[in-house]
Amino acid sequence: MASNRKSDIFEKYDLTEYGFLTMTAIPKLSESFDEWEQVVAHLPELNKNHLTRAAINRLETFEWSQLKDPWQWKRAYVVLTLLTNSYVFSESPPATKIPSKLAVPLVEVSIHLGINPILTHAAVDLYNWDIIDPAKPFGLDNLKSVSLMTGTRSEEWFYLIMVAIEKVGGNIISNILDIMDDIQRNHHGGIVVALQEINSSLGKCCDIIKRMKENCKPEIFWNNLRPFLAGWKNNDNLPNGMIYEDVTPRPLEFFGGSAAQSSLFQVIDAVFGIKHDSEYFNEIRDYMPKKHREFIKFVEKNVKLGEYIKDSNLDALNKCYNDCIKTVEKFRKLHYGLVYTYIIKMVKKEKGETLTEENEENTESSEKGTGGTDLRSFLNQSIEDTKDSQLGS
Repeated sequence: MASNRKSDIFEKYDLTEYGFLTMTAIPKLSESFDEWEQVVAHLPELNKNHLTRAAINRLETFEWSQLKDPWQWKRAYVVLTLLTNSYVFSESPPATKIPSKLAVPLVEVSIHLGINPILTHAAVDLYNWDIIDPAKPFGLDNLKSVSLMTGTRSEEWFYLIMVAIEKVGGNIISNILDIMDDIQRNHHGGIVVALQEINSSLGKCCDIIKRMKENCKPEIFWNNLRPFLAGWKNNDNLPNGMIYEDVTPRPLEFFGGSAAQSSLFQVIDAVFGIKHDSEYFNEIRDYMPKKHREFIKFVEKNVKLGEYIKDSNLDALNKCYNDCIKTVEKFRKLHYGLVYTYIIKMVKKEKGETLTEENEENTESSEKGTGGTDLRSFLNQSIEDTKDSQLGS
């Protein structure tokens, strides 16, 4: 695709060479919001000592109307969602009402970004990273998170794995736009090259997700981080949802933060015709920035790759297409492996049970992810949906 046309699409949908990530770290808010930034900076110790609610209650009004540029709106979303989830979950029992000084600006900022007013993948991953050494290239080992709720290396690594994957997505998105152009020009060779490059990038995503266990300990994830990533939908501890004070008199329900909120893999699903019956996949789009979910719709409408390859009846295209789907399936299986280690095994350990191959299939699939989904059935179905989308399957 011509570079000027690609640039127009990137600008329209808030994309960069790094995909859905910003190209550089988002700066902290201006001095007028300094006391809010200070509380965020001290969240690990405040949460540990159960002092977060008191600290937030002392804050002055968050003047969201003073936010001027896109960077500030995104940083405000990070600040307000981290504070909100910390306010709710830093003490037991969890809060059932978000105070007005948090709820009102959070809702206003979320409306501006076109995203649900709760902590999401965008808050902790897309908008919350920085480079350690600017003289060195972007890479997982040269990344750091800007703000954390527990301050643990496990929390930071959990976020940064997804940041590194999203960056690889920049190449995938560029290749997808090339494919769209090549279909219009009936350029088979260009499509083959683009698919091979996509498959290579998907392989890199697999390599990255394999590194989760290097610095994210299952016990710390389960006991320290996971509670803060929860939401107030399908949450047994908050069965009635959450009151957003001075926003609405009735409780609202939102899923917690989850990697399923990444626009990247919904774009990949759209390109390769991977269909999911679960309504969760559609509902979760409201947890993505508005322009990003609009890009998913753009791809669904304009990239009819599967139909084109079927009509072309070329073995080379068919093979490259199916190779990509096989790698997506591999990625989802690797993700399932992490869920097994970080959630399913931890549930059984907490109950004093030992999970073995013999009894795994007989255990109830009641474990829920941070996003509130019934994990095992959801992930297994996602893997099957991916496998079934291969041409000729």
